Amino acid sequence: MTNIANLKKLQSEASNIVSRAVDLLQTWSDGEKNKLSSTEQSSLRLAHYTSLEAIVSMLQSREGGLRLSDTSIMNDPHEGRATMEVRTILDLLDKEFKGSWLERRYSTANVCSFVGIDGASEESFDPGNDLLFWRLYGDDCRGVSITMPPHISKELADTSIINRVMYTDKPSLRIEISSFTSLLTDLVDLRSRARDAGHWPEICRSVLSSCDLLFKQFFLRKHTHYKMEHEYRAIEFVSGDNVEDFRYSCSGLHVKYGYIRRYVQIDELSCESILTTGSRITVGSNVPDKDKARTDLMRLIDESEIIHGGVSVITSNMSYRPH
Repeated sequence: MTNIANLKKLQSEASNIVSRAVDLLQTWSDGEKNKLSSTEQSSLRLAHYTSLEAIVSMLQSREGGLRLSDTSIMNDPHEGRATMEVRTILDLLDKEFKGSWLERRYSTANVCSFVGIDGASEESFDPGNDLLFWRLYGDDCRGVSITMPPHISKELADTSIINRVMYTDKPSLRIEISSFTSLLTDLVDLRSRARDAGHWPEICRSVLSSCDLLFKQFFLRKHTHYKMEHEYRAIEFVSGDNVEDFRYSCSGLHVKYGYIRRYVQIDELSCESILTTGSRITVGSNVPDKDKARTDLMRLIDESEIIHGGVSVITSNMSYRPH
């Protein structure tokens, strides 16, 4: 078989895998309800809650940005169940998957969560300054929130960097093991033959793009009990070689203890990308000396070489009992 004929055959097999992945995606995601319509994208407002230490670290670094953390360290006991389903299924497959490229790619996902409002009916709701979310994510008002302007939120949703979490009363994401196993087996077989022929780079983009969308469904479904979270997620699959460590300092005023967190960063969530005209940082009402914290953050923004103005810093007006 000629090189061109071999490439066409491999491309045909790749297209078949993509079609099967799309079919499974439609089944698993109930018709991709996590995708936003153009109207919803236009009205989308996203906010991310974090610690004061984390945002100071972001602003002080030329490469700072929001961090996507390994789902295995989520402290919510319900988080990671879908991750374990992925790992369990991989364990059920042939031993050739153990330690393989496939397992490394998909057994670990890194996630960054956002509060999002995409409906005009909730115009009065401020996702970056809400008492419920200060309690859930903002360290009881001792942290900060970053609210992105509509055009940034729309761009992140439009490019599928951020996807809406779906809430369902189904116990978990149920998978037809035979279809799933068959797809993965064919994917590994295709990669092996395409790589041997030197054609893998030419066909992998469309295949992996479709399979990534499929695997994202593991991390975009939660029980209806959590519907009040209004959660959106950025998800990134990376190999262990691309994961970094971030050590929180024990000496920080708002850090109870030190620990190491595994994380990755992506360009789309860098400070340069998300802190722009219309972005807002809100300092929690329980931050000690919150006015000084606000002044310090404004100074760091002014001194930054990658943030070019237009970012406001305010203090929350939430009434919250001090601890």
